[in-house]
Amino acid sequence: MKLALLILISIAPVNIYAQTKSDAALETQLRQMYSGDEGEIRYFLKWFDLNGDGTPEAIVHVVGPSLCGTGGCDTHIFAKRGANYKLISTIGLTRPLIVASSLRSHSWRNLIVFVAGGGIYPGYYAELRFNGKTYPDNPTVKPAKRISGKPRGPVLIERFDDFRQGKPLK
Repeated sequence: MKLALLILISIAPVNIYAQTKSDAALETQLRQMYSGDEGEIRYFLKWFDLNGDGTPEAIVHVVGPSLCGTGGCDTHIFAKRGANYKLISTIGLTRPLIVASSLRSHSWRNLIVFVAGGGIYPGYYAELRFNGKTYPDNPTVKPAKRISGKPRGPVLIERFDDFRQGKPLK
């Protein structure tokens, strides 16, 4: 038991360091995407293995007063490629909850996003299927599929009360 605890303690700092480096590389990519003309920008991040390859993808919901419209904000999906990240998808008009479905398309988990605002009231959940290269960029039109009831699966991006709860993009 003591040996297992010692091994766990000695491994933990390495994992925290690796995650911190991943977060920094991802932030660099986000800063390149957003020029700074958008005002205050924050983001919510979840690492989750969407494609089952053992390496988590970054699910990033970007928010800010000048960045989002009445229909919602952008959610980006990044896959790690060496020391950098490749943008797999940008899904506009999304609101949390954002959920990983148990269903898969082309080995990637389907995503479930909340759609509301921009004339859509009271709102609904839409399921987005990976097409082999990307997810649909607009959850309000086909091929996105409206689902009934509450979404099931791991929550990737939680609901939040205020965009300032997100991590600042400096």
